[in-house]
Amino acid sequence: MGTTGAQGIVEAVDRGWIDQEGALRWHLTANHFPPHPEALIPTAIKAIELAQGEEWEENVELPEGIEWKDGRSAVHAWEVIESLHLDSFL
Repeated sequence: MGTTGAQGIVEAVDRGWIDQEGALRWHLTANHFPPHPEALIPTAIKAIELAQGEEWEENVELPEGIEWKDGRSAVHAWEVIESLHLDSFL
């Protein structure tokens, strides 16, 4: 689990065994405790895209009903990457 699990699931994406959305579903719901809601998958995908484009400071909207720790409804891509441990997906 943890980083090793994330690296393994990313390798499965690279080999075509699972798609990115499925990999993120597993990572967010089974590779974290407590699990993160599946509703964050689009947020994670957007943050990954922005990070890959070196747009770390761009805001990513959170799903309706989910707020950041400080009450924000949009956060920087780097915050999503860091908080959801998405570095293996970059």
